[in-house]
Amino acid sequence: MEVLDGYLVFADPTLLLAFRTYPFIQEIMSALTVITGRLGFEGTHAAYYFPLHLLQWKLEAWTMVDGINPLVAMCQLMQGGLISVFLDIVLHGTPAKRWNTADDIAFTMHESYCEALASWIAPYQSFPSVNLAMTAAWEKLDKESLFAVEARLGESIVKAWVTLKAAFLLGQSRFLAHPEPRLCDNVYHAAVSGTKPHLKGNVQETCASCHSVMYCSIACQAMDWRRSHREDCQSLRHAYDGLKLTHKWIHGSTRLFLFASIESVYRLNCALVESKKAAHPEHGNSNLIVTYDFAKVPGYPDDVPAFLTVAEYLHVIDERGREVRGAYGRNRLEDVIRQLTTQADMRVIEGQFRVGGRYLWVVVRMRVLKDQAGNERHDLARMVGGFSYLGPKERNGAENAVPQHTGFCQVPNCRCDYGQ
Repeated sequence: MEVLDGYLVFADPTLLLAFRTYPFIQEIMSALTVITGRLGFEGTHAAYYFPLHLLQWKLEAWTMVDGINPLVAMCQLMQGGLISVFLDIVLHGTPAKRWNTADDIAFTMHESYCEALASWIAPYQSFPSVNLAMTAAWEKLDKESLFAVEARLGESIVKAWVTLKAAFLLGQSRFLAHPEPRLCDNVYHAAVSGTKPHLKGNVQETCASCHSVMYCSIACQAMDWRRSHREDCQSLRHAYDGLKLTHKWIHGSTRLFLFASIESVYRLNCALVESKKAAHPEHGNSNLIVTYDFAKVPGYPDDVPAFLTVAEYLHVIDERGREVRGAYGRNRLEDVIRQLTTQADMRVIEGQFRVGGRYLWVVVRMRVLKDQAGNERHDLARMVGGFSYLGPKERNGAENAVPQHTGFCQVPNCRCDYGQ
């Protein structure tokens, strides 16, 4: 592990590329898996599980190196056999009933390692490039190993595999079900070109300076420029320039896919969302902002929407820091809030994603449609605009974090809360 640290400290994207390819990942991690599996059967000291924990932290740190696109890094890990190795690690886990009381710590460490690895990989399934890479990796998994892990679904050691598989299938279903949406970031879109920015044949216009807004037509682009974007563009361009070298994916098809994912999640549980709104009439019919946490694992964002008042949401944005406020755009924020509070059919939904040691926030504006009888159909709510912004890199990420072990830690010189 000291050798790996020696390479990691250089933080050279070209050099580190070799350490995310098949030979390194597959050979090193597979060797550790076999060794720890044998130790598990023999009830050997729990300290020998520590290399598995440590290697995961090193891999996670490598995806956070400046100059490396974290999504590309994760795709390389998938191609390098990470999922196959994870499956091997789970299968090498000895059922709890075969452990003696003295071996509980070793079993817990193995189980916690599997959970930590799944919790790191799963949030990336919200991004289509990683999900496609995992689809290719999944097709290459050993079929007998898949049958073996399915036969052990009742064991706690397999829960981590179930969590990762569920996140993978959920991301895959969203990617296959939703084509690229057509959006309009002019919050007064209806006043210019109607309410149908999704019609086939519309030309998508973008701001060539900041690349942070999209429009359904030149008319909407001109209107938004006059009303607010002319003043916001400089701060939005500054935020874009600071990120475009390593995070071009935010402003391309990935961002559009995340918009569509949030739209589908809202449609799936709109009844729950609207009942929550109805329970708080003091905030008005549409003045609650719906938020989803796509970075939380385990747990599906479909089941756990949170709600913020306008005042609470503005406070949250302020707490996220100056970079986030600049990426939002002061005038655009004011227009979005004004539209939310004055138009009963408008909804604002935010999704929180996790990538490369940062949080990515995606904001979508949706309009609730009505049927022929005049009743609102929230399950047919349509996205009309959206934008995203990336939070600052966390300085206490995996590269500095200390792995935590449950119970009495016996790892020599360990710095976790339970270490000696």
